[in-house]
Amino acid sequence: MKPKTLNDVIDVFDVYNVNMITGLVMGNLREDRRILEAFVDCTEASIPVGEIAEMLRKIPGVFTVECVGATENYVVCKLHYPPKVLGEEAVVFRMECLKSWFTRIWKVFGSGAAQIFYEAGLESGREAAKYFREKLGLTSEVLADFLAGIASSLGWGKIVDLSVNPERREARVKIENLFECMLAGRVGEPRGFFFRGHVLGMARELFGTEALTVEETKCIARGDPYCEFQVKPL
Repeated sequence: MKPKTLNDVIDVFDVYNVNMITGLVMGNLREDRRILEAFVDCTEASIPVGEIAEMLRKIPGVFTVECVGATENYVVCKLHYPPKVLGEEAVVFRMECLKSWFTRIWKVFGSGAAQIFYEAGLESGREAAKYFREKLGLTSEVLADFLAGIASSLGWGKIVDLSVNPERREARVKIENLFECMLAGRVGEPRGFFFRGHVLGMARELFGTEALTVEETKCIARGDPYCEFQVKPL
């Protein structure tokens, strides 16, 4: 989206007394078009909403305009399904929804839940490292930093320290507020089974060997200030 197009859209809102509450421009480098999602308050607008939409459609560079009205006291955007991360379709869950999921699996499978989460993390970590290595062609160190950034941006937790040594086949990840350990609460033992598997899966792909092990040396579920995972060769 060219800056002038965005300015022209904002000018229409300004001229017709539309209050823009939030706005977000979405797109990626592989697409020519961008999506501007704006939540606006038209309560004091000087012309009807339909006419405002027509004014926006006349702006050079604007391809289409769709409007979704509020239902009672809320409004939900339905205009850009499916959500995407780096161009790939994604699914988002609320923390309370995840908590109910994790709680149910622990209740049904008992200690076996740890292996379920670990195996799921192991495969997802391997797949992510392989996919982005092939897609971006990054070195092991740069790819590890990239994947750590993705994990933080998706809300898994805030990675505050990352070290990778391909020659020694070692890695260490320090992460604050790891989601699965926050969900567990203070249970007196490590609970980062999914992320532990995820880290090992990535490391095996990055280092090109299965002969690795991973240990969660610190965990907020045990009372530590952060979670820490260390990868070492067998």
